[in-house]
Parts: sequence; structure tokens; C-alpha cells
Amino acid sequence: MIIDIHAQIETSRGGIIKLPGTVLKNDATFILKGVEETAQETLTLVKGINAEMEALTAEIKDKIPKIYSRELMDLLFYEFYTKSS
Repeated sequence: MIIDIHAQIETSRGGIIKLPGTVLKNDATFILKGVEETAQETLTLVKGINAEMEALTAEIKDKIPKIYSRELMDLLFYEFYTKSS
């Protein structure tokens, strides 16, 4: 499908992508914008998970240090489907 566009897309780094007057709807520009947005959302999610892991690590070390281990934290945050015996 061909659409008529007279616009610019501003990137997160402040750059500008100028779109030509007529482009294909599935033009690479749109795909790259989607990839960029998905990458940013994923990075935000991963940073949030790491922050939660650090907070819980500090809390467990403070309140119940006898059970703290790096392995426990990995099981809670990365291998949380692990069965306990």
C-alpha cells in the first residue's frame, strides 16, 4: 500500500529522519522506529528488574542474612520456575 506523507520523525537522539512524499507503508523507516521503541522499552524493563533485585538483596542481607546467597537471588529473579524439593 502506498501512502502520501509529508512529515519528519524525530529520533530519541535528537536526529531527524525526513520522509519522502510517497513511501511504502512497510518502509524500513517505520520498522526501524518500532525496533528503536521496543529496545528502549526492554532496556527500561531490564533496569527496573535489576533495581528490584538490588533492593531485595539489600533487604534480605539486612533482615535474614543466614539465608542470603547469590544463588537464591538468581533463582528468585532468573530461574523462578525452579521447583524446590
